Amino acid sequence: MDGGLSLPSFDDVSALVVGDFMLDKYFSGQVERVSPEAPVPVVNASTEEFRAGGAGNVAVGLRNLGCDVTVAGLVGKDTPGERLNTLLEESGIDTGGLVSPDGRPTTLKIRLISDQQHIARIDREDDSKCSVDGESDILSFLDSELGSRVDVIVVSDYLKGAVTERIFEKCAKISKRLDIPCVVDPKGESFEKYAGATVITPNRLELKNALQHVGKDKEGAHLAERGQELIRDLNIEKMALTCGDEGIYLIDKEGCHHEPAKPQEVYDVSGAGDAVTATLGAALGAGVSHLDSVRLAKYAGGGVVEKMGTVPVDRGLIERQLTRFDGVPSLIEESSVYGSTELAPIVEDWKDVGEKVVFTNGCFDIIHVGHVSYLYEAKNLGSKLVVALNSDESVRHLKGDGRPVVSESERASIIASLECVDAVSIFGEDTPLSLIETIKPDVVAKGGDYDEDEIVGHRAVKKWGGEVASLSYVEGISSSKIIEQLQGKHESK
Repeated sequence: MDGGLSLPSFDDVSALVVGDFMLDKYFSGQVERVSPEAPVPVVNASTEEFRAGGAGNVAVGLRNLGCDVTVAGLVGKDTPGERLNTLLEESGIDTGGLVSPDGRPTTLKIRLISDQQHIARIDREDDSKCSVDGESDILSFLDSELGSRVDVIVVSDYLKGAVTERIFEKCAKISKRLDIPCVVDPKGESFEKYAGATVITPNRLELKNALQHVGKDKEGAHLAERGQELIRDLNIEKMALTCGDEGIYLIDKEGCHHEPAKPQEVYDVSGAGDAVTATLGAALGAGVSHLDSVRLAKYAGGGVVEKMGTVPVDRGLIERQLTRFDGVPSLIEESSVYGSTELAPIVEDWKDVGEKVVFTNGCFDIIHVGHVSYLYEAKNLGSKLVVALNSDESVRHLKGDGRPVVSESERASIIASLECVDAVSIFGEDTPLSLIETIKPDVVAKGGDYDEDEIVGHRAVKKWGGEVASLSYVEGISSSKIIEQLQGKHESK
C-alpha cells in the first residue's frame, strides 16, 4: 500500500473541533412535472433526511474514525439547533462547547434532490460576527479545555461568525502550549487570522483569493510556490493545498510535495474538504507524519466525492480506497464494505422493502471451512447478511500481539466476496454492540459455542422485536488452532 501506508487506530486521539456548526436537510424525490405557477420543476419529496454540516460534518468524521471529539461553536436555541445537538450527541460527541447567544438562529441548509441531482438549495443563516457574549462563552470553554487531554485542534471556518480573531488566537495558543497540531480549514479573502496554525487546508480558489488579497497572485508562478510565500509570512508550518482531480500539494517553507489524485467518479464535491480536514487532524493527532497524513486525507476526500450530499468520512471508506488503489486488489467489482454511517441507511432501505436482515460478527483472521459454513447458515435465517469484522487494532486487543495474521482490508475483501454476504463493516471496539444498535438488524446470530445470553446484542435486538440465533459450530477448527499448527510445523523444521 502506497509505500507501506496503512490506516492506524485513532481510538486514543482526543480532538477539539472549533467552528461553524450547521444543520443540513435533504428533501429527495422525483420530478414529474413543471409547476403551473412558474417554469420550475415540482419535486415530489418522498424522503427527508438531516445531517450535521459544516464543522459538524468534520466532528462526525473524526468520531467515525475513532477519535474522542469535543466541539465548540455557535448553535441557535431553535428546532434545527436541537436536532443538530441530537445528531452530534448520538454520534458520541461532547457538545458542551456549543453556545447560543443573542437569539442567533442555527445555520440551516435545505437541499432539494431528484435523480442524484441538486435542484435547489435554501439557506437560513446569520453570518454576522459572533457577539461579545458568545465569543466570551467560547473563550471561557476553551480555557477550561486547557486542563484536559487534547491531541489535536481542528478549526472549521465557514465564515458564519464563530471563528473570530480572538477565538483562533486562543486555539493557536493552546496548540503551542500543549505542543499539539492545530489544523485549519480556512475561508475568506484573508488568511491573516490563521497565523500560527500548524496546517491549513485551502482549495485552489480559496488560496487564489487569499493571494490576491495580499498582492502575491503572480503570473507565471505555480500556485504551490505562491502558497509557500504566504505560509512564510504568516508563520504557518504547512499547507495541504487541495486541487481536486490534480490531487493535494503538501507545502512547507522549504518546498512542496505533490500527491496525485486517483481516478474517481465524482457525484458531489460537497463535504470533500471536511473529509480531508478530519482525516488530516486525526492522523496528525495520532502522531502520523505530515506526508502520510496527507496521503490518508487524499483517500478520504476521494471516497467522499463518490457519494451524494454531505457525507462524513469513516474508516471503512478510507480502507476501501486504500484497498482499491494501493492494496490487495478487491475480489469484487462493487465493494460491499461500509462504515456504520453508510451502512445504516442501506439496511433501512432493505427493511423498507421487506428484507430480513441478519447480523453476525467475528475476527475471521484466517478464513476456514467453519467460517464459510456458518456464514451460509446465517444467510438462511433471512434475506440479507451483514458481517461485522473486528479491526486490526481490535483483534490485537482481543488476541494479543502477532494477531491478526491477515489485515482488516484483506479480511473484509475476502468475506465480502462470498455470495452469501451482502455487506461487511469494520468496527474498532471489542464488541459490535454500537454497530448493532445503529443498524438494528432483525436477527443477531453467532456460532453455536455461545449461549444466547453470551451473544453480544441479544438484549438490544429483542427490544425492537428481533431474534437471537445460535449457529452450528465446526468442532476442532479455528484460526488460532491453524496458526498454532503452522507455528508447530515451522518450529519442528
